Amino acid sequence: MPPTSGHLDALSTAVESVLSTEIAEIAYAQILDGLPTIDVFRDRYSSGLDIRHPLYQHTSLCPGVLERMRKYRAELDAQSLNYDDKLVEAFQRSSPGSKEFHLRLIEMVAVAVHQIAVLIFDLDESLHKNDGITSWEPPKDPRASPLPSHLRDLPPPITLFYHTAYSLKERYPNGIGDMVGYWAENRILGGVVLFDRGESGFECKDIYFHSDRQGVTFRIYKLLDDQVHALIDFLLNSSSADSCPLPTLGDKRNRDRVDPDDAIDEHGIFRDRWEREVPVKDFLLSTRVDEIGMFPHRADFRLSRISGGHHYKVTAHAPQERRKHNYNKITAQSTVAMPSQAVQRISVRWLPEPAYEDTETIALNVSGYFIDLRVDKQARTIQWSRAGERILLKDSPPTFRWTHIIDSLDLTVPDEAHFEKLPNGDDLEIGSTPCPHKGGAVTDYEEVWRDITPKASSGQLSWILQSVDGTTFVGRVGTIYLAIRKDPSRTFSARREDLGSAGTGWNTSFESGDVEALPRVAQVLETIEAGGKSWAEGDKLEIGSADFVVKAISAA
Repeated sequence: MPPTSGHLDALSTAVESVLSTEIAEIAYAQILDGLPTIDVFRDRYSSGLDIRHPLYQHTSLCPGVLERMRKYRAELDAQSLNYDDKLVEAFQRSSPGSKEFHLRLIEMVAVAVHQIAVLIFDLDESLHKNDGITSWEPPKDPRASPLPSHLRDLPPPITLFYHTAYSLKERYPNGIGDMVGYWAENRILGGVVLFDRGESGFECKDIYFHSDRQGVTFRIYKLLDDQVHALIDFLLNSSSADSCPLPTLGDKRNRDRVDPDDAIDEHGIFRDRWEREVPVKDFLLSTRVDEIGMFPHRADFRLSRISGGHHYKVTAHAPQERRKHNYNKITAQSTVAMPSQAVQRISVRWLPEPAYEDTETIALNVSGYFIDLRVDKQARTIQWSRAGERILLKDSPPTFRWTHIIDSLDLTVPDEAHFEKLPNGDDLEIGSTPCPHKGGAVTDYEEVWRDITPKASSGQLSWILQSVDGTTFVGRVGTIYLAIRKDPSRTFSARREDLGSAGTGWNTSFESGDVEALPRVAQVLETIEAGGKSWAEGDKLEIGSADFVVKAISAA
């Protein structure tokens, strides 16, 4: 059912505004082609694509596809798209120029973007039906694949057009086509378009995006007023529109964020209730959803259950109160100042097995960022390495979340754990995560960490930098320097350097991969110490031929 009168004119203008953009043309052309190009596929929070995947050879659209797409667009009647009657009625009732009108218009456009993708996918004109690219699987032989077994044994995705969080083809009205539709929203608009549905479950109180893009939070974030205004001005072809705002992507300003697991039931944020799976069981143990809902954050619930309920106490709130307070918003308290540390793992234990240590593991923690390098003691190869945000969720006991901005194993789900102080001063990390030697089964674990930060480094600058292209992290705390890189071909490289006793110079203690692409500590120090400049988070600096950004810096 299409809208009528002035509302129809506004919708037609808005849809045409989107279709006229280059990003929409290229995205839809790729669906018609049958494969995303490798650069587009990798523009997600984490692609998880094996470096031998044949998609790496698909660097551009096949000949003639763009022309076919333009012909299809010229024949497309946007007014004939299938809109839900209830949505159309709500759009019709809204007064032009009102917040309700603008949000309903964006919802109609999101549905249109989605439906056009479904229609193109259903044409079934892919040029890659029989080339085996989509169905490619990595070797099952562990000697031929660097992936752990729980990743190596995963089946190939049913389509390479997907948003990681929207893959329930069995429940979607258009099956795989809807997976492609959500991908198109993410690619063209900047994220799957969601709304605060309020008490009725159908309101349009505020607009949220759920992105799956490189360098953008995996959380669901509320659009800022200026982002909404820019989007509306563009859709309505307003003379005040400065430029095309698509894709609209969240950044540090979008502080109002919600954990995806809690968005639907806890906060009433969705477009359709059936779009994603609502977790029924806690990560650690089976329980009812309403028990989890009594806690401001899922991590607090886990912590309370682990510790017998002694570490956290909160009064239960009614569902509408939880939504109003939105406990999962990420506030400035999430990145409070924390001392810089170089820590060494002493042991790991997968309960109920005994503790052991088969790696040389070092982690550098500076404010809200970390770099972690784990080297197999015998093989002298990288067992695992990663870098990302280190977010303090709770002060007592210290509870953290670690994100994976780059990861040698292409893991994407953030880790959470809490710490307890041991009698000898070491820290015991307690959490639960997939266990590599148990087929990826979620298993409780304990890791013992020791602070090895030299006392003499007090007042010395500690820092973590990230390259502007996002591929490289370098960091120094005390006498330890780590540099890790994951290049566009997915090759992972790492270097560790240690400062000799009495400051006799830096020595390389481990190297792996394309080490020539990794800056040495001397290069970084030369830039940081040059001219006595006082550096701050967000500052840019040039190291060799690459540009870097200061992600964290501290003299503590």
